[in-house]
Amino acid sequence: MDIVFECDVSGKPTPVVKWVKNGDVVIPSDYFKIVNEHNLQVLGLVKSDEGFYQCIAENDVGNIQSGAQLIILDHDVAIPTLPPTSLTSATTDHLAPATTGPLPSAPRD
Repeated sequence: MDIVFECDVSGKPTPVVKWVKNGDVVIPSDYFKIVNEHNLQVLGLVKSDEGFYQCIAENDVGNIQSGAQLIILDHDVAIPTLPPTSLTSATTDHLAPATTGPLPSAPRD
């Protein structure tokens, strides 16, 4: 099973988007792919993919972020049906000023 986290951002100047899992930068790989500009696709979900995912958009003005927690349920647990939702949707002419420090790379377990 795969999952896609959506991140819809815009700004002036155009923001750079990065994904973070549990505070570690997600590096695109065979498992983690950036699709449709800024969305994060996780292929072949495994238990170690659980965690808190954040979409962070930055430009010269500042940054904005949004996040969601991924929980992997056992196969025999009933999953409630909910309408689809986006991880984040941020549309602005500029990004709010904020500060952030460097983040380490994230290895996949």
